[in-house]
Amino acid sequence: MPKGRKDHSIPSVLLNPVHQGYAVGAVVVLGLSGLLLQPPFSVFKFLGLTAVAAVLIAILYLDIRRYRPAMSADPAKLALLGLLLVGTIAVDRFIILILQSFVGDFSSIDSAAIYFALPTASGAMLATLLLDTHLGLTVAFVLSLLIGILMPEQPFLTIYAFVGSVVAAFSVLYSRRRTHILKAAGFVILANVFMVGALDLYRVPEGGAARLYDLLFGIGGGLLVALLVSATLPMLESFFKIPTNIRLLELLDNNQPLIKRLKADAPGTYYHSMMVSNVAEAAAESIGENPMFVRVCCYYHDIGKMLKPEYYIENQTETENRHDRLHPHLSSLVVISHVKGGVDLARQYGLPESIIDMIPQHHGTRIVNYFYSKARKARDPSLPPIDEQEFRYPGPKPQSKAAAVIMLADAVEASSRVLSNPTPQRISGLVDEIATNIYLDGQLDESDLTLKDLKKIQESFKIVLTRQYHRRIDYPGMGPDQNRKSKNGSPDQIASDKKSSNGQGHKGASRKDPAKTGAA
Repeated sequence: MPKGRKDHSIPSVLLNPVHQGYAVGAVVVLGLSGLLLQPPFSVFKFLGLTAVAAVLIAILYLDIRRYRPAMSADPAKLALLGLLLVGTIAVDRFIILILQSFVGDFSSIDSAAIYFALPTASGAMLATLLLDTHLGLTVAFVLSLLIGILMPEQPFLTIYAFVGSVVAAFSVLYSRRRTHILKAAGFVILANVFMVGALDLYRVPEGGAARLYDLLFGIGGGLLVALLVSATLPMLESFFKIPTNIRLLELLDNNQPLIKRLKADAPGTYYHSMMVSNVAEAAAESIGENPMFVRVCCYYHDIGKMLKPEYYIENQTETENRHDRLHPHLSSLVVISHVKGGVDLARQYGLPESIIDMIPQHHGTRIVNYFYSKARKARDPSLPPIDEQEFRYPGPKPQSKAAAVIMLADAVEASSRVLSNPTPQRISGLVDEIATNIYLDGQLDESDLTLKDLKKIQESFKIVLTRQYHRRIDYPGMGPDQNRKSKNGSPDQIASDKKSSNGQGHKGASRKDPAKTGAA
């Protein structure tokens, strides 16, 4: 494009996420109005339905802005929510058309019975699984009102749909496996049966075959909910790149191909990832973030290290550090390269985008301090100063609280492993120092993390690490000293061995400390 000319192919107003959200809302309102319109058709009926649908969508949007402000600027999630509303009403209309043609051949079945088979509760169940419980309940409320508008001659259908949808939302609140959807559908069936029985006591007090058909259609509605949710959930997860708790639990399985490969190729990194997940999970819970999501992200945050595991101290079994033979610039490039390698691996294995985002964000734009310091010391005074940017990770900085927690947990866990004599006081000082350095480096500026959140995270880290490094009882006959005593039988020799061993241990720790810092 020639310089100075503007691209008018896309209106700038549509590039704003908020305006994109408004556009999504307008499409949803028009879609609902078209689905709710019943013959005889007229412009005034359409305008009236459009006004009613607009009010309901506006109320829903205001609720989102109040309880999920970040989502109000996320067009993809707003589109998902609109799709659930429009899709549920569309499916209900389709089911009505199918069942009306079926019931027409059976004069003994009351035509009103088919409305008990509507799978309206599937919309609320999907909203709970893909978004959260609050939105699931809000969707249940909106859908029940829309069903009442769709079938005005059935005044009790609104309460029937509302009860079933609320039960559907609550029944998947703690779902961790896809088979739990069937269990949730069972609760929906029980709610449908109860409501059918209660409504029939009022509507058809004489009883008879009408009640039996109503119950059968109510049970059928619960089964349709299970079928629809089971069929559409994986597709919606994949298309909108939203990891539900069910998907997250699947990713925690140690039999996942990527986890098995990490254990085999980089066992030290695997162990480090498990430890980071323990530290980060508790911190995430303390500030109201999804602890399971954070745990999964920690499992996969360093998978790029398996491509060159021997260049990271946690995977080195030989006494020689490979970085000793490399120039600091090259060493830093090798260390930083695990971020891009991890992102490529994650996409290759089909991880959700929200988890892939954590791989670069958990390093942010931090500096590989060990190799930067090493390069400064080795610099020829006649040459220009070392550029700090050459030793920084490419970023981006953490864009969410979850990413900030993982960054802090990764740094704290790596440093705590080489902490000699990890007393509660030393652990506390280490946690405070690392958190302060990361904060002052500006790494948390884009994460929406407050100072109050940071304080909670630090306290959580201290509790978990103190428990992890608690003192253990030296059981008689079980320590290494007892084995040497039984072989040598000389207490003086044992003391000499202990002194020598302690000296070597500190030397080994000091060797690993900077290397680990450089490879973090």
